[in-house]
Amino acid sequence: MNQKIKFTTIGISLAILFFIVLSASSSSKFSYGKGRYNLVDKYYQEIVNESPELKILESELRNLQNKQEKLEDDFNDYNNKSKEYYKDATDVMNEISDSALKRKMLSLITKSAENYNSKTLALSNNLKTITKNDVVLSDYHRVLKLVKTLAFIEKYQNEAKPQVKLYEDFITEQTNMVEKIKTQTPKY
Repeated sequence: MNQKIKFTTIGISLAILFFIVLSASSSSKFSYGKGRYNLVDKYYQEIVNESPELKILESELRNLQNKQEKLEDDFNDYNNKSKEYYKDATDVMNEISDSALKRKMLSLITKSAENYNSKTLALSNNLKTITKNDVVLSDYHRVLKLVKTLAFIEKYQNEAKPQVKLYEDFITEQTNMVEKIKTQTPKY
């Protein structure tokens, strides 16, 4: 019985993990867990395809995102190597058995790390600003998509609305059929 509960718990955990991975997907083409296209993105792409201005805007946006990724990657490579060096330098320093020599090396490593942090403070602050700006940019891009596609869907709704008369006529046919069946049904 305990084994059965364990397998059930594992199964539930895997299902939850699968849902989380699907939900966290950065792809905007699919609605969460529905396996269908996101209509906002689909309709927006149709609008973009018809608008030279929006094509240019989307291209500029992709270029901006690529530049941001490059800047972030460059800094992260630079920063990670420096941080890794200080970690390794500390490990090597800790292998020194002479305590006076060890303190002197600790002082040198600490001073160098502090200098590094001072040198990179402006870069770190700029990256924080870039990240904040990216959130604002993403919000306004979503607003653009929504405003453009709302007009698109409202036009569709006005032009493609089924005729009410067809539905009313069908209801009449159904009612007539019920009456026919009633007249053909023997008394019970």
